[in-house]
Amino acid sequence: AQPSGGSAVSFETTDRHGAPLTLRGVLYGPQGAPKAAVVLLHSSGGWQDARQGHYGRTFSAAGHVVLAVDSFGPRGIVGTTDDQSQAGSFEMALDALAARRYLAGAFPQIDTFVVMGFSKGGLATLFTADRTFHPSEKERFSAAIALYPSCAFRARAPKPVGRVFMRLAGREDYSGVKPCEEWAAAYAAA
Repeated sequence: AQPSGGSAVSFETTDRHGAPLTLRGVLYGPQGAPKAAVVLLHSSGGWQDARQGHYGRTFSAAGHVVLAVDSFGPRGIVGTTDDQSQAGSFEMALDALAARRYLAGAFPQIDTFVVMGFSKGGLATLFTADRTFHPSEKERFSAAIALYPSCAFRARAPKPVGRVFMRLAGREDYSGVKPCEEWAAAYAAA
């Protein structure tokens, strides 16, 4: 279900072949001037009000402008839980960077941008925090918050671009914690 309580917006990105693609999102604005901008990336199950809507409303109530991104709907995907190849975290990272550009254009007074992703979106979040991925993207996020990311793939020699916070579940049985611990150690060492 689409996150509620915000305004529908659309912005441009590219698909996996580099063709233009219009994404949709839900924008949450704070009362008064925004302190920072937050981009929310969903999990393999797609976006939902319980997650993206909750954080959108909560962060906007705290004074931030928030954009919850739907990476699946415009690509004709319902979810990727059973087939991760439909849309990858690499593409979702491009979507996050496109959302950042959209917010920077709409709110030029903001200079702090944060990306927060859940599971598959958490891995996309980590990709945005490493200049190894999508190196042509110059403007990045100040901070990246990855909640229970899969950490299935990382650069051998990461090129950090901002602060990273990972929240891992000790009993994670889908992808495990060890790959994320290794990713964090490599990132910290760089």
